[in-house]
Amino acid sequence: MPLITLTTDFGDADGFVGVLKGVIFGICPHGRVVDLAHSIPDGDIIHAAYVLRNAYLYFPPGTIHIAVVDPGVGGGRGAIALRAVDQFFVGPDNGLLAWVVREVEAAGEEIRAWSLEDERFHLSPVSSTFHGRDIFAPVGAFLAQGVDPAEMGPELRASLEPEGELSGGPVVDLLPAPSDPAGAGRVIHVDKFGNCVTTIEAALLPPPMVSGEVPGILEVETAGGLRQVKGLFPSYDSVEAGEAVAVEGSSGLVEIAVNGGSAAERLGLERGARLRLARP
Repeated sequence: MPLITLTTDFGDADGFVGVLKGVIFGICPHGRVVDLAHSIPDGDIIHAAYVLRNAYLYFPPGTIHIAVVDPGVGGGRGAIALRAVDQFFVGPDNGLLAWVVREVEAAGEEIRAWSLEDERFHLSPVSSTFHGRDIFAPVGAFLAQGVDPAEMGPELRASLEPEGELSGGPVVDLLPAPSDPAGAGRVIHVDKFGNCVTTIEAALLPPPMVSGEVPGILEVETAGGLRQVKGLFPSYDSVEAGEAVAVEGSSGLVEIAVNGGSAAERLGLERGARLRLARP
């Protein structure tokens, strides 16, 4: 019983998600569908890439991830399927899969990719505004049925590097380059609580700082100038109520938070804000 996840910005008011499931079950009746997220802000590729990055490692081998946040639907962007870490990823080549690709590349794992050009695996006709229904859902279902992705279109050079054929999109513009020093990064996501997730991997920071034995200082660039935040601490309540703190979030990334409040509001932070670690 193959497992298929769905990540979209479709919401639940218009029946779009239900239609995707109808297409999937029509092709793969024994599939199981997991709704990963459908309230992604409209067209927010970076938010969706963050959700997918945090989720895929918790799914078993053979899972197919269908992700559709596609403001360029009907335009020139490609439609792709990736195979990495014994899972498949299906979606538009607009940067939505870029964070997964970057992490898999950094780990030295193999990535393969195919351009989804063979119309045998699409619905007909294909709407110019609903590729989730007409391309991505059927492709994901056929993969769940065991169809070889090589039948679906030509193989691509699966890399975000200059010689590769995948699009980094807006996601890669925020991710640190492989050569960037540990402790430098940006805010890449603001969650519903106002916690600001950064691109800094906690595991790459000096061990005493990660353990909390020697808290450091993060310098954060805000609209009002540089602000300093203490961390890493083990929890939000390691500081007084209303005080800013840096913690290792559940994603393994450094988060800037305010105990009992919103770091985004209190510090004036938004996605893209630069930050760096100032040594203790």
